Amino acid sequence: MKFKAIFLILFSPLWTSCLKTEERLKKTSHVNMDSYDDQLISSNTLEVKEKDRNKSSHELLFSTKTEFKQSIADSFKKAIGLINEKRYKEAISVLNSFDARAYEVEDYRLYYIAKAHLMNSNPGSAIKIIEKLEEEKQSILKNDALILAGDAYFSTGQYDKATQYYEKAFQSDEKTSLRKTSLLLKIAQSYELSEKTIKAREKYAKILREFPDSIEAQEALNGMRRLVPQFVIPEEWKWDRVEKFEKNRLFEEALAELETIQIPKQKEEKEKYLFKKAFLIFKARKSISESLKILMKLISNRKSKLSLDAILLSASCYKKLGDYKKARVLLQLYLKRYPESKDKGDVLTRLLELDLTEGRWNFIVKNYSKFDNEKTFLDDNQKHKVMRALGFSSFLIGDISKALQYFDRLRRGENDQMEQAGYNYWYSMTLLKKGNRVKPAEILRSIIQNYPLSYYAMLSMFKLKEIGESIDVKMVDDENSEKNIERDSCEYFPDKIKILLNAQMQREAEREIETWIGESLKEIEGKPDAIVGILRCSDYANIVFRRVQTKFNKYLSYYPYKDILVFWKILYPLIFIDDVREFSLKFNVSPYLVMSVMRQESSFNSQATSLEGATGLMQIMPQTGQNISKLLGEEFDRFLLYDRRVNIKFGTYYLSRLLDKFGGNEILALASYNGGPRNVENWLKRRWTDQMDLFVELIPLEQTRNYVRRVLTSYARYSFLYDKKIDNVLEIFSRRPLPNFKEDPSF
Repeated sequence: MKFKAIFLILFSPLWTSCLKTEERLKKTSHVNMDSYDDQLISSNTLEVKEKDRNKSSHELLFSTKTEFKQSIADSFKKAIGLINEKRYKEAISVLNSFDARAYEVEDYRLYYIAKAHLMNSNPGSAIKIIEKLEEEKQSILKNDALILAGDAYFSTGQYDKATQYYEKAFQSDEKTSLRKTSLLLKIAQSYELSEKTIKAREKYAKILREFPDSIEAQEALNGMRRLVPQFVIPEEWKWDRVEKFEKNRLFEEALAELETIQIPKQKEEKEKYLFKKAFLIFKARKSISESLKILMKLISNRKSKLSLDAILLSASCYKKLGDYKKARVLLQLYLKRYPESKDKGDVLTRLLELDLTEGRWNFIVKNYSKFDNEKTFLDDNQKHKVMRALGFSSFLIGDISKALQYFDRLRRGENDQMEQAGYNYWYSMTLLKKGNRVKPAEILRSIIQNYPLSYYAMLSMFKLKEIGESIDVKMVDDENSEKNIERDSCEYFPDKIKILLNAQMQREAEREIETWIGESLKEIEGKPDAIVGILRCSDYANIVFRRVQTKFNKYLSYYPYKDILVFWKILYPLIFIDDVREFSLKFNVSPYLVMSVMRQESSFNSQATSLEGATGLMQIMPQTGQNISKLLGEEFDRFLLYDRRVNIKFGTYYLSRLLDKFGGNEILALASYNGGPRNVENWLKRRWTDQMDLFVELIPLEQTRNYVRRVLTSYARYSFLYDKKIDNVLEIFSRRPLPNFKEDPSF
């Protein structure tokens, strides 16, 4: 029986399973069991019951192991359900039924037993279990256990002991401010109940000053008023709270807090208060006219230290209102009044942006050329903006020689790959205007070769076809392009993560995946097929995607054939593809365009929230979400935008509305998605050009310009990787803006 001894040593966690299998085989097989051990190792076919007739012993053991893991997941799901139903004793019984084979999730088993005991008013038993849990050194539940122990001691009135555990958890916890404030409140309440009033007040004060937007802030205020019945938030705390609200982009809350502060009598402090109020009114999208009224008073006082800032903010207000003339007057006033200001380079580029928006090409060439020199006060980024504006303005007024000079300098001095490809493209377009076809064709082919399937590579292909030149660039190895590397499963995750996933313990699984990826990244880097498989695991793919994205970007310098293909599919994965295809079909939008928007907006993170409040996978603004829900006849809550299906549905619907508004023009729809439909309408009304490649370059908002180019790059790559074609992308550049676009009052 030496094989059984070896098997026991190597696979002890599964040994019970082996014995059960052996017992079943004894009952159902005609095989002589004296030779069973040798047959087990060599995996000879056994004649067993009909359903197992064609399975080897190895397959039987694997099946048993898989079934066992699933049974653990089912037990966890059942136990947590019982806890939620307050059937704590039954939950404990289920969790205590686990045997030694459940060692991977022993820390979670202990944690939920302790939690059930505590919720069942049995803190003593909870504490004993937590002591066992503390022995699990590698568990990510260490801090959770500390908090649970604190809760247990708190419930028995041992507040000093509870505080020790809470403080320890607070010091070692690296999670969000949400978790920090929860712990701070627990600490403060423990100090309060142990009659350590000064320390309790310190903790309550910390919440009120540093986390005014937290759920715990009101509890902290109540706590302070229990300790100090006549307590009111001091004025200096209120300023801290305003700053915190503002930092978190909660401008309405910041404005409401500011208005509780008594207007200072001292002149400088009063001006500071008024400027802050004007700023918050502007940012909270309240009455811009009210904001301007305050600012004009500050501007009129030339001695005011805030006069300079008031001019800049007023210019932004007028720009927001579409009154570029007044915005320009204010910016020119700034340069005249403060000629030595360190911010004059920024002011000049703001003026340049206004001139570009209004299409004042001749004016730009005439008045900004003097800033294109080494001795200018502009920094490198500002010089680049001026040179770029001069290049396109010269191109548009037909000054070919000047345009060639600017584009040549830009392409030679640019380090960013997309920008470098862009300036090469426009250098070739300028040569074409000059009547030269040979050199431009060479440049366009080099762009296609050196910047695979990028926005400018697509433009170059389109232009070569338009002028009747061949592309002559090999983009794919047909022999390898059909290689199947898709695995729609999470088979590469460790057993612990698989169990948590199958138990639908999403929060716990996400934390484990984050830790596992951090520890295993080097190991899985050499297994790209494994990464592709992991990236098909829906809700948790974004964690993996964020970690591996920068590792494999280098492969985008090569076309996706042979061994490179798998890395491209890692960088352009089909995450949430079933949901995307469902809603793309419903709203008549290309699924690859939706995937491209999602990739750019959130990197597939369903919980993403921008500083402006855009939410979820496709970064829907709450107000936009509310409008969409009305149009779809659905109930709305802004937290629904964190639900992946809701977000994909709303985002795809919004994209379809924008495409419809602009006659199916993807460039205009994408510019609207990022920069807002009103801005795009304004740009179209100015009739800069009807060429879409030139329209993109003239978009005044740099963020929107880059957004359009990046999304179209992703669109080309998704289409090529999964649809084996790019004609649909090339067609985009043949479109022209419609003479009139559809009015859509909903957005």
